[in-house]
Amino acid sequence: MPVTDHIAAPTAAGDADADARALFEEARLRRRRRRLWVAAALVVLTGSVAAFALTIGSGGTTRPTKTAATGRAGGIRTIRSLTFTGSFSPQQVVSESGRIWLVGSTAPDDRNCVVEEIDPASLRRRTFPLPACGSYLAVGGGRIFLADGVFTGVTDTTAFHVESFDTATGRGVVMAPVVIATTGTGYAHMAMTYAGGWLWMTPWSDEALEISPSTGSVVRTITGLPTSTGGHPLIVGGPGGTWSAGGAGSPLIIDRIDPRSTTPAVVYRGSRSSSVLWLSPVGDRVWAEVGTYVDGGRAVVTRLVAFDSSGKRVLETSPEESGDLPVVGSGGELWSVGSGARCDGPQRLWRIDSRTGKSVAAATLPSPVAPCLVAADGSELAAVGDSVFVLDPASTFGPGSVLYRISL
Repeated sequence: MPVTDHIAAPTAAGDADADARALFEEARLRRRRRRLWVAAALVVLTGSVAAFALTIGSGGTTRPTKTAATGRAGGIRTIRSLTFTGSFSPQQVVSESGRIWLVGSTAPDDRNCVVEEIDPASLRRRTFPLPACGSYLAVGGGRIFLADGVFTGVTDTTAFHVESFDTATGRGVVMAPVVIATTGTGYAHMAMTYAGGWLWMTPWSDEALEISPSTGSVVRTITGLPTSTGGHPLIVGGPGGTWSAGGAGSPLIIDRIDPRSTTPAVVYRGSRSSSVLWLSPVGDRVWAEVGTYVDGGRAVVTRLVAFDSSGKRVLETSPEESGDLPVVGSGGELWSVGSGARCDGPQRLWRIDSRTGKSVAAATLPSPVAPCLVAADGSELAAVGDSVFVLDPASTFGPGSVLYRISL
């Protein structure tokens, strides 16, 4: 059954494609944590960078830069950056098979999408074409998966297929089965993950679709998950199964689907003034950032909560500043990125003690892009070995994309 956005105003069939994608792009750039109900002030940051020029890969000149980060706390050795000044515009970064992968599009019309492989040590690049552009992303089993949406204007429907990219061969394929069809701006309200050898997708409903990663077919549908009322559901694969929540602006409920069960179980529930802002599996725990709305919804107070594989809550911090992006693990610690409590602050790298959940601003990145432009559904943070990679994607509000490598 098609998934429909019942809140958005109806659009003419001829305009639906543009409207749905405009909403999706708006959601990607939307500030999730600090300003959910009012417009955030956008501040373009500048930084002092000592650079040496070097052309790497394709798509224009990329400059590996040794960055003088400020406010370092122990554990950071160096910070280097790649600035993408050519036709390639990376929008998401992930790690798989011991390497870093950037997914994005090329000029001029942003309809040609590619994957770039980044060597974590040398930062050398290799580019691979994708057969289609995809809106959502998941990694696992040596592959990168995207949800490829095909829009039909007459019916105002977007039919999604699974697109698979093999990191060993560099080949991509779009699978034939239609996973789900969305109507109107339902296009912009989904999430996808890889868990237990399967793909999982949740639309703007209480359903989770379990999908074969080899055929792209739905093998079963599980109902009873937390429904997103704020726009972006959350679903991740982690220890103990598949974890889900409604996302920012939705009631504070976290569910876990045990691999041996077909029924989701509630592992955490909170007040109506709170929401889960992100979920992230690291090691044998699943971490959640919980936000409580204050000042009439114009600000958010955040804390971190951790669960073991059985769904038991093992840690919950006091309210404190931390990053906006789902944490990754490297060097025995957790890491995130964000401006902290204020939207007009600098872009900071946050080091989080994996035992206590205590957050410390470890470095300030000389980011050219406004700090509040963190993606609501994208992946801008990844880790390989003892390095954390941060992608500051280009947008209409800033210059070219920048990839930072923080060596620990």
